[in-house]
Amino acid sequence: MALAGGRPPGGPSGFDKPPTNEQIRDRLKDICTNLVEQQDKAGADIANRRCGCYANGVVKAMSNEEIDEMRASGRFSASAEPKARKFMASCGVKR
Repeated sequence: MALAGGRPPGGPSGFDKPPTNEQIRDRLKDICTNLVEQQDKAGADIANRRCGCYANGVVKAMSNEEIDEMRASGRFSASAEPKARKFMASCGVKR
C-alpha cells in the first residue's frame, strides 16, 4: 500500500534504478565508514581511508555477474563474499 504523495520503495538494493558501479562503491563506503566509526571509534579520516580502500577494491574485484547480482539483490553473492572479506582484512576494516 502506497502512501498518498509517496513514491513506492526502491528495489532490494535501495535504489530506484539499478545503481552504477560508482553508486555501489559509494554505498559500500558509506556503510563501512559508519560501522568503522562506531565500532572502532576511529576518526573520520581513518574510516574514510580504510573504507575507500575496501569499497574500491571489492568493486574492482567483482565480476560483471557479481555486480549484477548485487544490483538486483543489494547483497554480495556467494562468490563475491570472499572477495569482500579479503579486502576488509587487507584494508584494516574490522567486522
